[in-house]
Amino acid sequence: MPFNLKKQKGTFAHLNVREEKHGEDPVLAVDVKIKTDVHNKFLDELSPGMRQALYTGAAQTDIEGDHLTMLRFPQLQPLKWTVGIVDGEFTVHGSTKAEDLTFACQVKDAILAPKEGGTVELTFQAAVLPTPEQSGALAGLLGRDVKVSVKPVEQPDKPPVE
Repeated sequence: MPFNLKKQKGTFAHLNVREEKHGEDPVLAVDVKIKTDVHNKFLDELSPGMRQALYTGAAQTDIEGDHLTMLRFPQLQPLKWTVGIVDGEFTVHGSTKAEDLTFACQVKDAILAPKEGGTVELTFQAAVLPTPEQSGALAGLLGRDVKVSVKPVEQPDKPPVE
């Protein structure tokens, strides 16, 4: 199941500028890698029951019910998760809405690294098609902390990304 992020703080970890062919035409493409920590309830969005499978709780509860913070399997390596966003929207938020950079995107896979305490390190790559000016702006964000949003766009007639 695809995920949604809304103004999630993360690090602009890597940038890959490349050329794609759209028919005979070359098109500028950029792969943007974002690394962020999300609450482990994010796992429930991906697949119901995943959070309970990876975490166990203390005797505490929070407002929404169970508060699972202890890793069940601390030896477990990070997990690759197929996201399958074929047509989505990726936004890098600036200090004002006019400074936001928004792109159509594809997000194929994510890496999930559950951490003790109830957070998950989420790493994902969004493939976007910027203008040359936008690609320069993206390059200027490399290594910086940013706020990003990702949302899938419903396309029922398109198969998931493999």
